[in-house]
Amino acid sequence: QSNTVVLVVGDRYETVERPTEGALYEALYRLRERASGTLLFLSGEGEGDLERRDELGYSGLAAALETEGYELRGAASASLAEVPADVDAVVVLGPRRRLLPATLDALRAYLERGGRLVALLEPGVDSGLEELLAEFGLASQAGVVVDPVSAALEEEVRGIAPLIQNYESHPATRGLDPSRMAVFHGARAFSLRRPRVGDRVQRTALSSPRAWVSPDLGLLHGRGGLPDPGGSPLGYQTLAAVGRY
Repeated sequence: QSNTVVLVVGDRYETVERPTEGALYEALYRLRERASGTLLFLSGEGEGDLERRDELGYSGLAAALETEGYELRGAASASLAEVPADVDAVVVLGPRRRLLPATLDALRAYLERGGRLVALLEPGVDSGLEELLAEFGLASQAGVVVDPVSAALEEEVRGIAPLIQNYESHPATRGLDPSRMAVFHGARAFSLRRPRVGDRVQRTALSSPRAWVSPDLGLLHGRGGLPDPGGSPLGYQTLAAVGRY
């Protein structure tokens, strides 16, 4: 009598020698339908590098996306006149310089015909994406978020690496909860509005309710204790948001 189980999906199969619950789950996971899609990553204006393997690189992100079945494609920001029709989403990872007007126009046209954009914005940087996102109800303040809850984790300026423990219910946050915390070192905050009736704009990741936005961008490069909020209002700061139009 054999304990081997063979799982078959189409022309693919997985053999499980010892069919424990964990082993069966792993086999089913390997046989799942891979997410299909093409992601276009812009480069040339200081964006994050998918090839770098150090703490400033995004090679881990690239590997994770490829494991999920995505095709990763690169394009120079300055040469982007039109987003190709077969691109499912454009990704811009923290540009350090302003994108050219023609690039922003190409992204705007892509979004207006139903495209998708994933943008990571650094505080203290004018990338041009801020104005584009504001047109879609995602307005980003120029200051840096200070959250005293994260102060004990930092060695330099205290409080500028918000510890994310609060996630709103959304497909983008599925599987995330207070037991799986993230740290954003140097973060912008968003204020949200619906451009039109029927649009959906939602916050997804929040700071603690004790956070505020400081206009002092020098905090990103200095040292010292926890800054004083002065007259800045305290409250949950929206650090990540999504929109559907």
